[in-house]
Amino acid sequence: MKIWGMSMPTAMAVGIYMGVNVLFLLKYGGRVGTGCALALCVGYVVVLHVVYHKWVERICRLPRWVVTGCVAALVGLLAVQLAINPYQVQVDRWSAIHNFLSYLLQGQYPYAAQTHLGGYGSPFPVWQLFHLPFYAVGNVGLSLFVCLVAYLHSLYKWQGRRVMASAGLLLVLSPALWYEGAVRSDLMANFLLVAALIQYLIYYKVILDRHLVAIAVGCGLLLSTRLSVAVPLFIYFFGSYRQLKWSKKLCFPLLVMVVFGLTFLPFLLWSDQLLSFEYNPFVLQTRQGHIMDALLLMVTLIVAGGIVKHADRRYFITTGLVLVGAVALVFGHNMLLRDDFTTIFSSLYDITYFDMSLPFIITAMSLPGTMTSTPTNRG
Repeated sequence: MKIWGMSMPTAMAVGIYMGVNVLFLLKYGGRVGTGCALALCVGYVVVLHVVYHKWVERICRLPRWVVTGCVAALVGLLAVQLAINPYQVQVDRWSAIHNFLSYLLQGQYPYAAQTHLGGYGSPFPVWQLFHLPFYAVGNVGLSLFVCLVAYLHSLYKWQGRRVMASAGLLLVLSPALWYEGAVRSDLMANFLLVAALIQYLIYYKVILDRHLVAIAVGCGLLLSTRLSVAVPLFIYFFGSYRQLKWSKKLCFPLLVMVVFGLTFLPFLLWSDQLLSFEYNPFVLQTRQGHIMDALLLMVTLIVAGGIVKHADRRYFITTGLVLVGAVALVFGHNMLLRDDFTTIFSSLYDITYFDMSLPFIITAMSLPGTMTSTPTNRG
C-alpha cells in the first residue's frame, strides 16, 4: 500500500517525525500568536515535503557538502545554546544533572540536590556520571553534541555516507532538536546514545547468544540512565532472547538487574533517602503513568518484539511508534482523568517526551528504500 508515493512503514515514520516537530512549532509559535504558529507549521510541512521527497536523494549524492552544512548548523546550535543564560530557562533538566554532580563532588548527598527551579533530579546514576566531563568544562548541555556525533558515526559505519548525510539533514531540520539544544535538555541525547549503541551492535554483529554477559552488563548500565530506554532495548533483543537456552534465559535478565542494582548501591549505602524520599528518581520517572498504562505497554512490547525479526527499518519504525504511543497513552489517560483535552501545551504535559522517538524515526527515514536485510544481527 502506498501513501503519497511512500510505503506504509515509511509514511508512518514521516508522519511521526513531522507530528513531533509540528507540536513544538504549535506550542512555541503559539506564544507569538495562533496565526504565526499555523504559518510556521504550514511552511515547515512544505519545506519538509520538498526536501525529503524531492531533494534528499540528490543532496545526499554530495555527502561532503551535506556533512559540512550539518556541522555548520550544529555549530550554530552550540552558539545558540551558549548565548542563552540557562538560569533564565524554565526547563531544569540541565540543572538536575549539574546540581547533582555539584553536590556529589562536595560530599553532599546528590539526590538531595534541587534544580534551579526548585525540583529534584530524575536521571539514574549512570546518566548523571556520564555528564562528569561536561560538568568539568562547565556545560552539561554539551552531551547532546557528543551523542549526536556518536549517532551519526554509527550510521556511517553501518550504512555509509549517504545515510549518515540524510540523517544529519533530518536532525538539522528538526525544531525539537533545536529546542533540546537551546535549553540544554539531555532527553534526546539519551536516546541518540541508545540508538547509536544499537547501530554499533548491528554493524559489529554483536549477538546475544555469543555475547550474553557483555550485552547484559551494557543493558544494565543503560537502564541506569532512564527506565524508558527499556523500550528500544526490549524490542531489539526480545526475538533473540526467545531463542536462548533456558539457562541463558534465566541468566540474562538476572544479570541485567544485578548490574542495574549495583549502580544504585553506593547511593543506598550513603543514605536511605534514595528510597524513602518523596521525590526519589523512581517516583519522578513513573509518577505520570498508571498501572494499566504499564500493563498495556508491556503487552505492546511483547507484540512489537515478536514482530521485529531483523535489525532493519521495521525495528526502528516499531521502536519509534511504541515510544510515541507510550507518551500519548499516558498523556491521554491523564487528560481523561482531568476531563480536559485542551491542555496539551500547558505545563502539565512535557511534549519533549515525544523526542525519545526521533533518533529511531530518523534512522528509519534515512535507510535506503530497499535495504538488504541480513538475518538479524541480534542472534
